[in-house]
Amino acid sequence: MGKAIVNLAVAGFFFLGSIWLWYIADGFPTSPRYSQIDTDYWPKLVFALMALTTGGQVVSSALSLRAELKAWNAGLAPDTGMPSAQSMFIFLRVIAMAVLIMAYYFGFQYLGFSIATVLFLWLATFTVSFRNAAVKILFAPLFTMALALIFTQVLALPLPRGVGVFYDISLLLY
Repeated sequence: MGKAIVNLAVAGFFFLGSIWLWYIADGFPTSPRYSQIDTDYWPKLVFALMALTTGGQVVSSALSLRAELKAWNAGLAPDTGMPSAQSMFIFLRVIAMAVLIMAYYFGFQYLGFSIATVLFLWLATFTVSFRNAAVKILFAPLFTMALALIFTQVLALPLPRGVGVFYDISLLLY
């Protein structure tokens, strides 16, 4: 039952956070350069999709918690309080991914977009249970190149290049 409560709390946090960030994006000043789309279009689109996704997760978690409470009240699912080995492994994978996301966030400005994103995606593949090694190796650089092309060429937005030697490497990449 604890897992269902944590799932509901995390999904609710992200749902409320996405709505809050949508309102912040709604207050962005208009830009003459992006008058066709406006500066708040993409952030609001992302946060609206995030709100829809996390809202669905809130509903799913609430229904799961309700089913667990019914089973527990009926005496069908006694809680032993001991986590299984599989749930501990999943918990450790979630913690590892959270640490990885925080490292990406803090290392982004120092390493630059390209290097930080490739490293993040390569390390993140170890936390998912996908076995195809070729896809794990090729996905990170190909996806990063596609994102860099979209941001720099299509949207004409600058990406962080990093500091020191990472800046020089970024100049070689884009």
